[in-house]
Amino acid sequence: MRHQLPVHSPVSWGALASGLGAAVGGDHGGALERRVGELLKERYSAKDVLLTDSGTSALSLAIEGAVGESGRPVALPGYSCYDLATAVLGARARAVLYDLDPRTLGPDADSLGALRELDPAAVVYAPSYGFAPSELVEPMPLGDALMIVDAAQGVGTEVAGRPLAALGSVAVLSFGRGKGMTGGGGGALLAHDERGLAVVERGRVRLGTGRAPRGSGRLAALAAQLVLGRPGLYAIPSALPFLHLGETLYHPAWPPSRCAASSLAVLERVMSAADREAVTRRVNAERLSASVQFARGLDPLVPAPATTPGYLRLPVLARRDSRRARLTLDARRLGIVEGYPTTLADLPALTGSLVGPRAPLNGCGELARSLLTLPTHSLLTESDLGALERWLRLT
Repeated sequence: MRHQLPVHSPVSWGALASGLGAAVGGDHGGALERRVGELLKERYSAKDVLLTDSGTSALSLAIEGAVGESGRPVALPGYSCYDLATAVLGARARAVLYDLDPRTLGPDADSLGALRELDPAAVVYAPSYGFAPSELVEPMPLGDALMIVDAAQGVGTEVAGRPLAALGSVAVLSFGRGKGMTGGGGGALLAHDERGLAVVERGRVRLGTGRAPRGSGRLAALAAQLVLGRPGLYAIPSALPFLHLGETLYHPAWPPSRCAASSLAVLERVMSAADREAVTRRVNAERLSASVQFARGLDPLVPAPATTPGYLRLPVLARRDSRRARLTLDARRLGIVEGYPTTLADLPALTGSLVGPRAPLNGCGELARSLLTLPTHSLLTESDLGALERWLRLT
């Protein structure tokens, strides 16, 4: 019955109790919103913070603010979470895709540079699994394109000693249950310069005034996570197909709204635990990475210089045959899963919003065919780590 979770975001019963209190009493006067906003400003050296119902909504507001009335496209990585497509469509924007280097998960320099002639309003960097690109150390100039750093998967990731979400004109955070730091939902848009401040202010106007929703439904999901989100019981929800656990799904766009009071209260309690979890992930990932060199059919990914991955998961590339052939039932029980199954260019919902020449995305295609990811979180026991090491050495 033991089945390892792909990702673990720490939550305590005390944090859940705080969330329940906020769901019942609400956030009168916006005190919770202000406190969490100040914590995030200090944590990521931000000039302003806008708290939203999800990271996708925060990214949509960032894109909408960058594009404005110009009609210029936004540049996206061709291989990433499908929520990037949702954010573009929610912002009623157009998009152009750039290729990735499958060995680093960072942008392909030639592909990114070729976007200059398309004059994008913004370029989105969305590091997967906490692997930050070197372009965040020395950003490639793309005219006056606004730099948007989608740090949804980047808790614990550092670039030149700075947190990932402290970079860019604007940065995006997600507090979903699988993002390393969770409130059961919610997101944030962070401004780091004058252009970012204008984007955040436009988003604030878009959300309007009024009280934050209470968010009691999110607490039920968090309570289920606390009860079932452990290896001894995770086989139960993972066997229920209607929960779609571990699947990559496209979600249609929805109107952005404010962060729920319950999520704010939980977030306030879990930030320090999320930091400790990130340290454990890094230790486990570095241990497992040492075994990848012995794998006959796998290649490691190489972190970019001056970056420290947050290792939300440990990505590896399958060299031969399909990655699905390597994912036996036993491997899945260890928490080993595929990456995103297709590129964004192959996502039907986004096709009508893509502009510019359809340059080949060879690196993204290789990632869609070959990327596998391993768990790194604190619920891994010594026995689990040993089993993952054996799988790596025998694959």
